[in-house]
Amino acid sequence: MSLLYEGNSEGPDRTGPAVGGQLKKKLFAWQEECLDIWMQHQGRGIVNVVTGAGKTILALGAIARLEKQLLRENAAGLKVIIVVPQVFLLQQWAQTLQDELGIARDQIGIYSGAHKDLPTRKYMIYVVNSARHCLARHLLEDYQRGAAVMLIADECHHYSSPENSRIFDFISHISPGSSSRYYALGLSATPQAPRFDEKLVPALGVQIYKYGFAEALNANIISSFSIFNLKLKFTPDEEQEYLELSEQLSRVLDVLMRRCPYLNGLSSQHFFACLEEMARESDDSALSGLSRAVLILAHQRKDVVYKARARISCVQNLLQRIPAAAKVIIFNERIETAEAIYALLQRLFSGQVGRYHSEMDERSKKRVLRRYSNSEIRILVTCRALDEGLNVPATDVGIIACSTRSSRQRIQRLGRILRRSGENSHACLYYLYIGASNEEQELMADISQELAGLIPVLDLEYDHESQSFLHPSYQLLVDRVLAYARRKAWDAEIVGELERNLERGKLGCEWWFSQQECLRRIQSARSRAERNYWISMRLLAQASRQGLPNG
Repeated sequence: MSLLYEGNSEGPDRTGPAVGGQLKKKLFAWQEECLDIWMQHQGRGIVNVVTGAGKTILALGAIARLEKQLLRENAAGLKVIIVVPQVFLLQQWAQTLQDELGIARDQIGIYSGAHKDLPTRKYMIYVVNSARHCLARHLLEDYQRGAAVMLIADECHHYSSPENSRIFDFISHISPGSSSRYYALGLSATPQAPRFDEKLVPALGVQIYKYGFAEALNANIISSFSIFNLKLKFTPDEEQEYLELSEQLSRVLDVLMRRCPYLNGLSSQHFFACLEEMARESDDSALSGLSRAVLILAHQRKDVVYKARARISCVQNLLQRIPAAAKVIIFNERIETAEAIYALLQRLFSGQVGRYHSEMDERSKKRVLRRYSNSEIRILVTCRALDEGLNVPATDVGIIACSTRSSRQRIQRLGRILRRSGENSHACLYYLYIGASNEEQELMADISQELAGLIPVLDLEYDHESQSFLHPSYQLLVDRVLAYARRKAWDAEIVGELERNLERGKLGCEWWFSQQECLRRIQSARSRAERNYWISMRLLAQASRQGLPNG
């Protein structure tokens, strides 16, 4: 069996000399400000920061700053404990400690089901599943021996559940106040979770800082981006099946809610959790039967939505229309759907497509990510396995082929495509939903106010029969530009190329760019075709703002 981490499994004794790291990367202004606030809170707190803005580097900056303070005070050496939700993050953190903080390999230990180093190294990285029964004890041993201890909780929203929160069982033994040698930093793009105040705040501290999409965009830390809410339609047979299941579900729900009125007002997540518990444990056979019926019908109806034929057709046509060099991640909910999309795209884009999901072995997953990172492939089909945590290489396009109602999942998926890849990087996220279903019609409804005016949020439709995309507001501008071309009596060949460019621009957002930006792109174009495309986009920009001249 190959180990996730190569090195001496014994490691140095925890009583050995402290080894400090020097952060190689210059921190952003927001990171410096956040660390100032963290230090003012005695080195404890939770940070809510958008994916791609640098929360891992923030944590390394906190380690470096704390080391310097302890050295100035001639205090005890620092022990760093990092906890992560999934195995693949172990190596990611270990590599980042080496690359960015200059930590020697033999100072880093890992603790997971596959491999457990003795907890004696200065830097220990735990997977939460393996940490539940030992992390609190290990941390207390270090603390009681006089070390200063820093706990970094990566993706900390995972650790409020009854099982995972056992990693915090040490907290009642830690001395409170500014004299404590215990420091903590919670990291997440979506930190709010059930039992947040009960479990996360006592162990990690209050939320001390938030750095959202708007701030990161304005500081050019993440890519600018556009969101396309893309409405799909059922086939007549699919719509009929969906309506029949909805009617059956409504009847059963009416009976259930009369029996259990306390279910009213629960969130979707808590509602279905209660139903699963009742179906499994209720002594009332009628009640358990009703619960099972609701769960089965809801699952069957969701199946109809997820398997709608328009989804795969739309993905195929999107990929045939976006730039051929674009790097793309396609998100799914079901492995079955992901495999179907992968098989189709393998035929259309042979040698350019990979897949990544939880049923693949670790070696295959590492290989496909490496190939995507090296641009050996440019299209990656995935399920929830890529939703959070993993540092995915710069990506141009995200396609959410289907999604749950989870706001957390949607924010995490958006974050997967927002790492800057160059000066002119602009990412596009296409969110596919069935209009005649209970799917959300906006990808980022929860944060739309934060994004208002900053990014284009555009509504399109896809017609499965004609395999065409409909964008009424865009078409209005196209009609204005073509009318202008007719008034100017442009040559038929020029008008033909203009029409092709305008059709190509329908699935992008370049027409939202300023005229000055379009002019800059015209001047820097490397080919005649590229120059003509940006001339077309500039005409659209003129049509959408002050209008085109009449002459």
